[in-house]
Amino acid sequence: MCQRILIIPLYVLTLLFSTFATLQATTPTSSPDLSADPGYQAFMKAAETDKFLMVHFYSGTPVPELEAAHADAQNALADLIKAVSINVQNPDAAFLVGKYNLRYAPLPLVMILAPNGAITGTFKTPFSAKQVKAVFHTPKTLQCILALQERKLVFFSIQGNETSENKAALDGIRRFEKENPLYGVIELILLDPTDSSETQLLKQLRIQPNIRKAQTFLLVPPGRMVGQWTGATDPGDFVKRLQALSRTCADPSCADPSCK
Repeated sequence: MCQRILIIPLYVLTLLFSTFATLQATTPTSSPDLSADPGYQAFMKAAETDKFLMVHFYSGTPVPELEAAHADAQNALADLIKAVSINVQNPDAAFLVGKYNLRYAPLPLVMILAPNGAITGTFKTPFSAKQVKAVFHTPKTLQCILALQERKLVFFSIQGNETSENKAALDGIRRFEKENPLYGVIELILLDPTDSSETQLLKQLRIQPNIRKAQTFLLVPPGRMVGQWTGATDPGDFVKRLQALSRTCADPSCADPSCK
């Protein structure tokens, strides 16, 4: 069984926040020696070479069927991925376990990580290389997924050389971030409507390459689209949309952007 994380028309699904805790946006304050940590070494090499990382997490002894699927996918996708197996009981391989809050996660588990660290899919049963490749995504999509997993508000600004009101669209977003610090750090993603490498994302956002004015989209965790604007933007409009959202908890002090 595979769990995909991908953008679907008008919203983004992100990985099982009820199962895995929110990704850590920053590294731990302590600085342990990670030179011998296989997870850390694989994670850094994948990032440096712009490859996905396939991680098999297990406790004690790996399940043969899942380990075999992991090895087969690694061989089939050697040019696209790095791979590593991590025994969560090994204190010298704790980097990825801690980073992705997997200490008490149900195991075994194979997790697919993007070069930027975003989780794009998981497997709990045997899988194929084709299934692994299906959870690879384009850079802008991965930027969005990671930001949502870090519990950020995400703004897509769709604009290019042929669109008008580009600056006015961005000004409203930047004013919103400056004037509303309680919503936290935002993720601003610039996307050219004529970018052929992001065709699927543009299609899912229902953007045509010949749009005349800049388009702005606002998403909140875990991937809900709360508004779309054409041309110039007003930070007050963003606040109104966010305030109109139904609360997802009863805590008045909750800092979750989707509860504002």
